[in-house]
Amino acid sequence: EEEEEEDEEDEGEEEEEPLRKKVKRKKSRAKKKLKLPKSKRPNLRHCLKLLKQLMKEADAEPFLEPVDAEGLGLTDYYEEVKHPMDLGTIHEALQGGKIVGWDNIKYKSPLDFKQDVQLVWKNCRSYNDQPEDAWIREMSDNCERSFDAMWKEHKFDLYYEMTAENEEEEEEEEEEVVVKPSRKLKKKKKKKKKADVKKRKREKKAKKVKQKKLKKGPHTSEKSVEGDVVEKVLTDEEVKQMFDLKPNARCPVCKVQKKGSCGTETSPLRCFRRQFEGLPYTPLSTSEMHKFASMVVNRQKNKIPRTPKKTKEEIRRIQLDKKITRKKEDAEKAFVRVGEAEKELLVLEEIVKAMEVREMEIRRGEEERWSLREKRTGRRTKYHE
Repeated sequence: EEEEEEDEEDEGEEEEEPLRKKVKRKKSRAKKKLKLPKSKRPNLRHCLKLLKQLMKEADAEPFLEPVDAEGLGLTDYYEEVKHPMDLGTIHEALQGGKIVGWDNIKYKSPLDFKQDVQLVWKNCRSYNDQPEDAWIREMSDNCERSFDAMWKEHKFDLYYEMTAENEEEEEEEEEEVVVKPSRKLKKKKKKKKKADVKKRKREKKAKKVKQKKLKKGPHTSEKSVEGDVVEKVLTDEEVKQMFDLKPNARCPVCKVQKKGSCGTETSPLRCFRRQFEGLPYTPLSTSEMHKFASMVVNRQKNKIPRTPKKTKEEIRRIQLDKKITRKKEDAEKAFVRVGEAEKELLVLEEIVKAMEVREMEIRRGEEERWSLREKRTGRRTKYHE
């Protein structure tokens, strides 16, 4: 019987040993995965190369420089877009890393760089909601696809997936060792779950609103839905007439994009007049020609009236009016403070008078007491001396 018990104990020890070994192997694998060579890790230098490739594309032209809201007459741009961003400012920030050092830059990791690039496409979609601006939304979508493809080519996704897997393994190992959570931790987890559910509901509502806006189509607007205005569909002959340019006229592409002078180096690469001037250009397909021609015609008909630009005199008057109102408010507050100070002063004067009266009463009482003592004793006291 003793031999059988010893054999059972030996078998239990043999079963426990491989479990310990497995845990140790998991830990060693996680450590090996984290220790990647520096050449394979993504850096901000790789981000700069990626951005230069993206800026060379034809669809990235409107996003190379910040939007000139005053020049284009976009008075409501800074009200809707609170954090403007463009590829040129990102390039300047990354280019400064060669001079100042990569640790002294705004971006601390490639993920920060990716957030700013995604912010460019987000701002473009949020401001250009109208169907007339479908062309720039298409350009932003194309740029976003090419950016995602380049992100995968440089193998940024693989690195961050590996790090995420390693973090999950470490969390699983720690959960096995930790004791049961307390009540406070349970309450915190419940609050986090509720907050996550609320966030998901808000995101779903925002997606539904965006889908409703996009379902209206490229040739629909608020006026056309009501039936007041019907947009015109152009034929092939009308499109050709639009692109048969006069000597001093602008092509439909330049009328839509509003960038540079037509037929020069400052004009966009899709400018129809560049091919006649011997400049590099990207040829237009028939569908693109129809798009630009219909945009020009329908924009002239269904132009949304925008607030006119304010002159310098009007801006100066508004500024002066604001200063005058501020000074009036300050003066009213000062008058209120003076009235309160006067009331406090009257209260203090009354208190001082009451204290003086009380002192006089105390002195009279003391004099009466000393005088009574003198009468009784018949001697002069120290009080009178």
